[in-house]
Amino acid sequence: MFFKVMQDDEICKELIERLLKIKIEHIERPVLQKEIRPYYQSKGVKLDVYLKDSSHISDVEIRAVLNYIMNQEASDSFTERINQFVNRVKADEEARGEYMIESLAIQDSKREGRKEGIAEGRQEAKLEAARNLLKLKLGTFEQIAQAQGLPLEEVQKLAEELSVNV
Repeated sequence: MFFKVMQDDEICKELIERLLKIKIEHIERPVLQKEIRPYYQSKGVKLDVYLKDSSHISDVEIRAVLNYIMNQEASDSFTERINQFVNRVKADEEARGEYMIESLAIQDSKREGRKEGIAEGRQEAKLEAARNLLKLKLGTFEQIAQAQGLPLEEVQKLAEELSVNV
């Protein structure tokens, strides 16, 4: 949603002017950023703008100003314009679909991250148990590998690292 709102040049310009307390003469979006589309498999969308005032030019990643509009309450004419724009985007079926796809992609990424974390934790637990069995010299390399569900080579490598002979 933020990406859509910040595509409106007037809102983008005024928001950045208010946040950075500078006067902006011109906003220019890199062509590459304009071509990004939020597809399901994408890793996320960044929206950069180049800001130019009378004394310098800056490149600002717009996500840095996201917190400003998080409360979603219009308190003046500017935030009211943002709310009106958001409502127009919400009413746009295609934009809603893009938003839903992005939300699903984020949920899938989190779920996949949890699965990877659990798998890594289980693997680390197996390795730690194998290390402990090796230190205590409880079983052959083959027995330890079988008991922990590890490849024999992995147990042999652990034994070398621990300087253990069984």
